[in-house]
Amino acid sequence: PGHPRARRPGGGLPSEGAMAPTVEVSSPSGLSTMTLTTPHAGGPDQTKTPSMGGSMSKAMIKMQMQRELAAQKTAELKAGEEWNEKFRIKDNLKNAEVLSGFWAEVKIRLTKKFGGIHAAFRKLDSSGDGSISFLEFCDMLQMINLPMDQRILRQLFDKASGGDRALSMEELKTLLLDKTIRKLRFVMEGFNSKQERVQTHIHRFIRRLAHTEDVSRTRSIDRFQRKLTVDFVKELWQSLQKHPSLKDSAGDGRLERSACSEVMESFVAKEVGTRLLAYEVLFMERIFDRADRRRRGSVALTEFLCMLLLLSPDIDRLAKAALIFDFFDSDSDGCLLYEQIMTMFLCICSQRPMAEENLRHVYDLDFQEELSAQEGQHAYELALWHLQQTSKVEGGIVTKRELVEALERMPDLLDALLPGAVRMRWALQPSYVEGPDPPSPAWPRPPKQLP
Repeated sequence: PGHPRARRPGGGLPSEGAMAPTVEVSSPSGLSTMTLTTPHAGGPDQTKTPSMGGSMSKAMIKMQMQRELAAQKTAELKAGEEWNEKFRIKDNLKNAEVLSGFWAEVKIRLTKKFGGIHAAFRKLDSSGDGSISFLEFCDMLQMINLPMDQRILRQLFDKASGGDRALSMEELKTLLLDKTIRKLRFVMEGFNSKQERVQTHIHRFIRRLAHTEDVSRTRSIDRFQRKLTVDFVKELWQSLQKHPSLKDSAGDGRLERSACSEVMESFVAKEVGTRLLAYEVLFMERIFDRADRRRRGSVALTEFLCMLLLLSPDIDRLAKAALIFDFFDSDSDGCLLYEQIMTMFLCICSQRPMAEENLRHVYDLDFQEELSAQEGQHAYELALWHLQQTSKVEGGIVTKRELVEALERMPDLLDALLPGAVRMRWALQPSYVEGPDPPSPAWPRPPKQLP
């Protein structure tokens, strides 16, 4: 007993791999216990500690990660060689789809290695000049395992930089995000198309709801008239001035009916400011036809805008007069000549009967225009006399403040020029352009189709 080669109770000698006996030794304080393993004589030392096992596990994980990285690098190099072979065909360097796929692969690898395009650019821009040179471009592709022939690298760089000697950050982003941008554009176009179809159904429903009976039609025109505020007319004036037809009108300021309709339709899809419903564009066109007394298909922009202000339900008539002053102040210096003041008064008096429906039973248009001209001349003489007597205006120039203050002191003249609110129920009837039986307006309208 006790001999290392002694037989065990079951017979036979202990094997080389048998578990050696263990002895537990407690510390004197009794707080910890240490296990000791006694090795077999002539056998290997089988003593193991927890720290050795953890080290072996970390080493195995590290080796596994190294193998995975090596396999990934091998796959990336193989894909890079395939791109190199593909670009050896000259036509592929001009193929937009092939180039888009290549730059998408570059974006993925840069993002994986550096965490983002901006971070990659800062890392690659070793000179710090905000651009990537040809050598830095070659290093970039080498770092992401895309080896290329020197000739191919030069052609790719020239195409990316537009022939410049350096590649800027914006050019790099445009290249790398081109495929993503095209996908987003495709998605947004589909979304916009759906939105247009939805808006078409909404406007069709509202139009039918507003035209079901006479009461609804009357309420619809009243709701529309409440939108003709001074702010709306000013906003419309600014939009009309930007239209190409008015910019190319050689300074005569003539507004075509088609241009008016186009600008009105843009107010249907507006997101900020006063919006129009689709069927209300027809009301605006009827106002235009009403201002076009001679049926020429065009009116002076000032006449059309004065017509809208006469129909406006706003009670602040001085604000209307100030805005009309701006219509005629073509150089925006805040001053008008006496001749321009007279032209302004003549324009207001010529459009006032149209807004008040006084021409409904008047068939002699020349007589009505002559009568309006006399009223405008009389109003101008009154205003001029008042300005010269009270404001001491000299030099033939009147400022906006002087005119507004003069109209404020002359309420009778202000009432003659800008009367109170009027009803525009006549806009429910078709104009001469539409004919006796106009078609129902649709939205969006087909191009070059009159309502």
